[in-house]
Amino acid sequence: AGTLGAGSAGDPRAALLGVLLRAAGLPERINHAQFDLWVRREGWYDAVCAGLKAQGRRYEKELGDLFVSAPLATELLKANPSLAASPPEMLRQLRVQFPQVTSVTNDDLVGVMNQVFEMVTSKPGKTPCVLLILDELQQYLGDSNERSDAVREAVEACVSRFGSSLLFVATGQSAIQATPVLQRLQGRFTVPVFLQEKDVEQ
Repeated sequence: AGTLGAGSAGDPRAALLGVLLRAAGLPERINHAQFDLWVRREGWYDAVCAGLKAQGRRYEKELGDLFVSAPLATELLKANPSLAASPPEMLRQLRVQFPQVTSVTNDDLVGVMNQVFEMVTSKPGKTPCVLLILDELQQYLGDSNERSDAVREAVEACVSRFGSSLLFVATGQSAIQATPVLQRLQGRFTVPVFLQEKDVEQ
């Protein structure tokens, strides 16, 4: 759960993905999360973390300096010497393989989400049941039809890929029929729950 405006992402799909990445304990920056997922998928995560800890360093801190962290590059090469000939070359390869992401397509969104689900599931090949809550969605959308369409298309892509295993819930200050921008989302958020001030105490 989270607010789409909590991060710095200007792209609604990137903002949505940031909510999921934070919830999964991954870096919110997409390229850093992709690196993290790659290291875990290849089975190097524990060795890299242990090697950095032996140097008095933390994996999370070095990940923040992904393109310039010589200690991180060194530990990657210890885990798999065939990756590069030297730490500087390893860093150059990381810049190419995990460039900074400023915009996300629906395919990118679904692809990264699938990797996250594979990381957290206890049953390989089966999507876990996930509830994704987007708080204050109305405030994030404002008067932007472009943002509203991007959120609608992203939710459609996710539901098409993950089916009933993934449930989206969004909150806002007004009913979904209240503004033209919100009305564009009715096809994807089909169960309205109307609450008044008196409902808070109840």
